[in-house]
Amino acid sequence: MQQFHMLLPREGKDAPFGGFISFPDISGFVVPTVEVEDGQKLNIDGVDFQFFTGFNVDTDDQLLVWMPGKKLVLNNAFWGFMPNMYSLRGSNFRDPEIITQALFKIRDLGTEIMLSTHGMPIVGKQEVKETVETYADFYNFVKDQTLKAMLLGRSPQDLGKFLKLPEHFRNAEYLCETYGALETFAEPIYHHARGWFDNDAANIFKLTREDEAKNLIKAMGGPESVIKLSEQAIKDGDQIWALKLINYLYVTEPSNQTYRTRKAQLLYQMGMVLESQNARSWCITQTYALTNKLALPRLVLPDMIVNNMTPTMLLTQYKIRIDPEKAGNTNYLLAFAVGDAKKVGLHCRYGVVEFIDDVDKYVQTPNATLTITQSSLADLFMNRKSVGQILAEQGNSVQGEKQEVEKFLSNFDEIFSPQVNQAIPVIQE
Repeated sequence: MQQFHMLLPREGKDAPFGGFISFPDISGFVVPTVEVEDGQKLNIDGVDFQFFTGFNVDTDDQLLVWMPGKKLVLNNAFWGFMPNMYSLRGSNFRDPEIITQALFKIRDLGTEIMLSTHGMPIVGKQEVKETVETYADFYNFVKDQTLKAMLLGRSPQDLGKFLKLPEHFRNAEYLCETYGALETFAEPIYHHARGWFDNDAANIFKLTREDEAKNLIKAMGGPESVIKLSEQAIKDGDQIWALKLINYLYVTEPSNQTYRTRKAQLLYQMGMVLESQNARSWCITQTYALTNKLALPRLVLPDMIVNNMTPTMLLTQYKIRIDPEKAGNTNYLLAFAVGDAKKVGLHCRYGVVEFIDDVDKYVQTPNATLTITQSSLADLFMNRKSVGQILAEQGNSVQGEKQEVEKFLSNFDEIFSPQVNQAIPVIQE
C-alpha cells in the first residue's frame, strides 16, 4: 500500500505517477489445466510454444515462453526501466544471476520480437540483442561492484553510495530510475551473500533503536540541540542527515507532533523531487500519516484473502502471536473443529506453540475442543471481535472448560487490532 500510492489522493500534486495498484478482483481466476515443465514444447491451435520455468525474477512462478515460428519471446526479465533488484516492501531476494541467465536465454534463442510483462515491445534481432545485453550488464554491474565493495571492507550502509553507474547505463532510457532506486540494491546482495555482520567486532552487539537514539540525543546536547543541528544540515543542503537527526527524536517520542511535523516536512520535500516512484510513494504516504491525514496500518490482509484461507493456513500463522510471558507455565492443547475438515490444534508448551496437523493422531489428548465456523476463525485471526464474543456466537461451541479456552486464547497478541496495527501511531484529536 505504501509502495504503490494506494493511500494517496487520486488527483493533485500528491497523486500517483507511474505505478498504482488496487487490490485485485481475483474472482475471474482460472486454474491452469496444464502445468508445464522447464523446456516443455506444446502445440496450441497450430502454434508451437516452448516453456522455460527456471528463470524466476520477482516471483517464484515465472514463465519465459518461446514461439519459434515467430522468433518471439514472452518474458518478465526485461522491464523497460530500472527494475527493483530489491523491493522496499520486503519481497524475496531477486538473484541477479538468475535474471541475467533469463536475459541471455532471450538473446541466445535468436529472438527477433521481445514482448515483456512490464516493458514496451522490442523488435529486431540486433535491437533485442543489444537491449538484453545492456540490461544483463546492469545487473552484473550492481552485483559485481557490490562484491568488490565487500572485498574492500565496505559495510552494508556504505554500499549505496559506492555504486557509480557508467555513462552508457545512465543514457539507456530503459534504465531510467523511475521505478527502482539504485541506492537500495547493493545492501540486500550483501546480506544474501554473507548475512548482517559487517566484520566489525564493535557491531556484534547492538543497542535497540530507541536506546541508540536516546544516547545520541544526549551526546548532542538534548532535543533542542538536535533540532538546531537538523536546521543547519538543511541550510548545508544535506537533507539525508537532517532527516536522520529528526528521526532520532521521532524514535524516542513518536507521538510528539513537533517531531512528526519536522520529519513529515523533510520526507515530503524528498518525495517531491525523487525520480523513483516507489521511494516517492513511501515518503509521501508516511508524510500523510505523520500529519494525521490518514491511519497507516502496518499489516494489511484483504478480507477476500483471509476469508478463503484454510484453518491450517490461519492457525499456522496465528500461533506465532503467543506472548511467552502471559503464557508462562501453560501446557495446553486446544483442538479446532472447522466444518468437515480434520481437527487441527495448537499446543502451547511454556510460551512456544506447536501446530498440530491432525489432533486425532497426536500423542496427547486435547484439553478442549473448539467447534468454530470458518467465518469466526477468520474473525479470531483478524482480531475483528473479542475472544468472548466469538465463543458466544451461534455455531461455535466448546467441549471442555469454556473459561480455560478463553484464557488460553487471550495469551495470543491481537496483532491486527487497530491500536496495535499502526506503522505510525495515530494521534487522537
